[in-house]
Amino acid sequence: MEEVEKTPYDAAAAPVDGRAHMSIQTEENQLEEIKDKATEADVSTQTEDVDDKPLPPLFMPKPIGRDQQTSIEAGELFDFNLSVEPILEVLIGKTLDQALTEVLEEQELKALKAQRMWYEQQKAAELAQVQSLEAEAKRKFEEKETRLREARSRQLAEQRVAEKNAAQLMAKHFLLTLQDNTMNRLEASGHFFDPVRRDVEHSFLPWLLEHTSAAVGARLAARQSVDALLLSAMENAQRQIDTKRRIERETKAKAEADRLAAIAKAESDRLTAIREAAEKAERERLAAIAAEEALQKRALEEAENAAKAKAEAKAKQKAALAEQKKKRESELRKQLGALTE
Repeated sequence: MEEVEKTPYDAAAAPVDGRAHMSIQTEENQLEEIKDKATEADVSTQTEDVDDKPLPPLFMPKPIGRDQQTSIEAGELFDFNLSVEPILEVLIGKTLDQALTEVLEEQELKALKAQRMWYEQQKAAELAQVQSLEAEAKRKFEEKETRLREARSRQLAEQRVAEKNAAQLMAKHFLLTLQDNTMNRLEASGHFFDPVRRDVEHSFLPWLLEHTSAAVGARLAARQSVDALLLSAMENAQRQIDTKRRIERETKAKAEADRLAAIAKAESDRLTAIREAAEKAERERLAAIAAEEALQKRALEEAENAAKAKAEAKAKQKAALAEQKKKRESELRKQLGALTE
């Protein structure tokens, strides 16, 4: 191989220690053609959606001051009792919170069971009261019906007694005139007669009766007309009195029935109002209990979240301290390595 002629630039380009120059053949066919325009090519790529932006580098301020070194004994950087204390506090606190939550849940279940028993007792008492009121209303209705039947029976008995009294009065009046009428009829039939009287009756009385019959007939017709008018008036008055009494009885019975119906309706409305008020009070009380339980649960959740946040903050702080310690140890090792070199 021919010796390459040295140029003035070879001295300036002396190889560094541990390296050496190498001769290269630069023939024409091995030279690269320099073009005015570089070769271009289009290339595309697509990053995934899950790729996150890389974290910025951690800023490390330049240390100032003098570097010192010291020796670290065993147990100075890490104390197990001191480091395990917050972890034990968190575990014990979580255990106590869980136990307290379970105790509160048991007490809540006991309270709900007692409340349910009290509600069932109140419901049974209200049902018994309603049944007693219904029985009382039924008893009053039956008593009313009994009194109405007794009143009707008493009215029928009074009517029968009045009819019997009228019949007795009529019979008594008829018996008072029976003897006189019988004697008169016997005398009229000829069983007892006086010749003078007979002559007067057969001779004088027919003539007298004939002459007076006209006047008596007129008076009798007038009297009969008056009697007929009086009888009709009395019958009309009696019918009006009977109708008035019947209307009064029906009005009293209707008023009594309306009064008892109003009493029963008022009692039913009062019971309905009492039941609705009790149900409303029970719903409000249950809503208040549910709201209070929700507030207690929310307070417990907030306390647990606060404890978790505090534990996480402590863990992050410990991690940051550990990271700082590691970085400091690595820096110290680097410095020690640099110093030893």
